Amino acid sequence: MRRLWKARTGGEKMALIALLVEYLGGSGKDTAAWFKLACCYDSLGLEKKAEPCYAEVYKAWRALPEKERPGFFVGFGSTLRNNGNLARSAAILAEGVRRFPAYPALKVFLALTLYRKKDFKGSALALFGACPEMPSGAYSGYEPAINYYVKHL
Repeated sequence: MRRLWKARTGGEKMALIALLVEYLGGSGKDTAAWFKLACCYDSLGLEKKAEPCYAEVYKAWRALPEKERPGFFVGFGSTLRNNGNLARSAAILAEGVRRFPAYPALKVFLALTLYRKKDFKGSALALFGACPEMPSGAYSGYEPAINYYVKHL
C-alpha cells in the first residue's frame, strides 16, 4: 500500500484507485484517502470522477496536512473549471486565495477560471497579483497544466 500511495504511472494509479474505493466504501471518513482518490482520478484526466471526491474532502479539508491544503483548493477549483462549473470553480479558488495568499498557484488557477468566464479584467488582475510572489518552484508540479493553458489561450 505504501508503494501504491506514491503511485506515479497510470497502472499504479488505477491499482490505488481500486484499493481506495474499496477502503472508502467501508469507512468513508478518511479525508486524506478521499484527497488521494481525487488526485488519482484528476491526474488520469477523469475529472468527472474526481469532482465528488474533492467535494468530500471539502467537507473536512482542515483534516489534511497543512502543506496539502493549498493544493487541495487548486485541484478542486481546477477540476470544477474543467467540468464546466465555472462559478463554483471561481468561488473555491477565491476561497483558497483568501486562506493561502502566499500560494501563487491559486491566483494563477483563479485567473484561468476567470478567463474561461470571460472576466478578462479579473483574470488579468489575478494573474498580475500572483507575479510578485513567484519564487523559484512556486508552481510545484502545476507546470504542465499552466503550460497547456498558456499554449491554448
